[in-house]
Order: sequence, then C-alpha cells, then structure tokens
Amino acid sequence: MKINKRQVAFLILVFAIMTAGIFSVLYFGHFQPPSSPSLALADGTKLRLSYTDDNEGEDLLINADRQYYEGLNEAEIYFAVTEREARAEEVALQFWFDDATAYVHSVEQYVSAQNWQKIPLSDELISPETSSPEAFAKRKLVPESMTQRGSFQFAMRGQTAFFRARVSFPPGTAGEFFLESFGASGTYGLLDPWYSTSWLYRKKISIDPAKVGSGGVTNFPVLFSKTDLDLR
Repeated sequence: MKINKRQVAFLILVFAIMTAGIFSVLYFGHFQPPSSPSLALADGTKLRLSYTDDNEGEDLLINADRQYYEGLNEAEIYFAVTEREARAEEVALQFWFDDATAYVHSVEQYVSAQNWQKIPLSDELISPETSSPEAFAKRKLVPESMTQRGSFQFAMRGQTAFFRARVSFPPGTAGEFFLESFGASGTYGLLDPWYSTSWLYRKKISIDPAKVGSGGVTNFPVLFSKTDLDLR
C-alpha cells in the first residue's frame, strides 16, 4: 500500500496529539492537587476552601475557607493541607501571629461530617532539629516580627487532610497570621490569612470594679441585660 506525504504528515500529527494527551494525564493527574478542596459539614453544606496564595516551590499546599477572618476576639477557621504527590508522611504545622497575645487555642482534624478529632497543641518551635532539614531548606520568609503561638503534628495518609481551628486575638486589633507546615520527607508549605475585630456597630460597656468581688478577679463571666433601641 502506497502512503503519500499528506498521509504521513497526518499520522505524525495524530501520534503527537496522543502522546501529549497521555503525558498530560500522567503528569497533571499525578502532580496537580485539587485547586479548591471541599468538605461536607454536619448540617449538609459543602464548604469550599478556595483561598490560597503563591505556591511556588511548595509541596504541601495549604488552603483556607477565606482570606479574612472577623470576630470580636476570636474566629473559627477551616483549612486543608494537600500533599502534591499524596505520599504518606508525618507533618508538623505551626501558627505565627503578628500580635504576641494572639494564639490558637484548639485544632481538630476532620474524620467525617459528624466526627472531628481533637489534636493536642504544643508551644514547641519547629526547627531543623525537630523536623526535616530538607523541608527547612525550602522555607519561605516569615517576618521577624511574627511570634510562634502553637504547633501540632499529624499523619498525612492521603492527598488532603482537613482541619478546623479556633484562633483568639485582642479586641480592636487586626493583623496577619501564618500557617507553616513541614513534612518528614522534605515537603513544605505556607499560607498567610488575616484576622480583624472590626464591626459596623458597637457601644462601650463599662464594668464597675467595685462590684466584681475582691482579690483581683480575672476572666469572670458577666450577664449583660439592657433594652437599647440602637441594638436592634
């Protein structure tokens, strides 16, 4: 059978397209994580963790449910850690705050929509001695003004692990905080959301210290009851 030049060119083009398609499936299917991880909550809603930042040079990609967190003095954050190659490894993660009085006071790992497992927190600063030197070699800049205010470790058993944390910060403040992760196999990731205690409407409430017991009481509960047309 005779094959002319046009048929040869066509066959070469088909072969090139098939080769490119196979390479794309193998490369991107293996190395590219979901751009926006999501999880199902107990009330049936699907929460998409769409906020991330520059992931250049990172193997552990961190996503959060938002970039800015607002609250009077605390906020609940959802975040996910994704391993690009879905390797099983131990991961250490620490929180940095630009206010030394801000901190993370609880972290839970997602098991199912009805089940969150509490993770013990530590004040230990993660270092090359306690984690992977290879991961620290990839480390990005964390400003010297930041203070480490909590860390924890977890086992990465799949491509993505989901977490829920509660962070506290002083009323009337706003700032940045970092989530920094180090994998035992040399992987690394960093994310920097923001917190703010701003609100549209507020009134100052003064408490008479003479009516709060004696002996320097701190962290005491207060029952506040008032009829105020401005607080509707």
